[in-house]
Order: sequence, then C-alpha cells, then structure tokens
Amino acid sequence: MQHPCYTIRKTREEDAVGIGKVHYNGWIDTYSDLLPPAMIASLSEERSIRIFQKEGCKNMYAATVNGDVVAFCGYGMWRGTGAEEPPAGEGEIVGIYVLSQFQRNGIGKALLEQAERELKQQGCSTVSLWVLEGNTKTQAFYKAMGFQDAAVKKRSGPLCEGKETKSLE
Repeated sequence: MQHPCYTIRKTREEDAVGIGKVHYNGWIDTYSDLLPPAMIASLSEERSIRIFQKEGCKNMYAATVNGDVVAFCGYGMWRGTGAEEPPAGEGEIVGIYVLSQFQRNGIGKALLEQAERELKQQGCSTVSLWVLEGNTKTQAFYKAMGFQDAAVKKRSGPLCEGKETKSLE
C-alpha cells in the first residue's frame, strides 16, 4: 500500500464540513460493533457537521490529502470527569479520528504528536484521554504512543470509558 502525502495544519472554521464527515465516518467505523444499534442509528453526517460548525473547529489539527480533511485531533485543558476539579497542568486529547482508508500511514501518530507539542507549549506536563472499553484497536494505538491506563472509569448511559495518561516531560 502506498503512503499518502498528507499535510498537518491547524484547523479553520471552513474545515467544519470535512471534520464533521471524518467524525461521523469514524464513529460508524469504530463504534458500530461496540454501541447499541439505536445509538449508531441516531447519528448522522449532518449532525456531526453542525457540531463542528457550532464549535468553530478551535484547538484542533487536521490532516489533509489533496486539500481534503482525512483526519483530525482535538485537544485542550483536561475537563475531568465532572466529579473532581481538573488538575493544573493536565491536557486532554478530546478526540482523534482518521478515515479508515488512511489509517496505518502515520497520520494519527503525527496528529497526536502535534497536539502533545501544543499542550506542552501551553504548560501541560501530562496529557490524558478517554477511550471506550472494548475498543482494543484504539487502546493498542494509545499504548504504542506511550499512554498508560490510569485506572479511572466514567460511565454515561451505555458507554464506559477508561482514562489513559501520558507524561509530556
């Protein structure tokens, strides 16, 4: 398989449509076997696009191939579980999605590393994220990227996610 020539860049408001499409397709490809069918059926590309149009595509990097968004990574300060005060100096990877046909080409790694550099420049010493239980492919990716299970879980309806953490030192 040939590796695509891609560019990593900060997102812009006009990327909302491309990011929304990647987000929707990422959910369908990744979570169809992990979530209740009714939850998957409630998703739509239009809904994902509206989310990113509303949010303005801030604090994100995109990977583009021939000008089209094929992946993105959102980041920011740690939001916590809602039960505790977020610790100072902890960043969060809010989401990372790569279209299936562009996976295993280094794009996810490049996006994650760029977000980590940005968080470190903002004064973060650690970065954390949530990963859906049972999502073994993604868990393996994060482990390969240096994340470790933080033994913290959060549940929201049928979703149970585990926190993974990595030092940026």
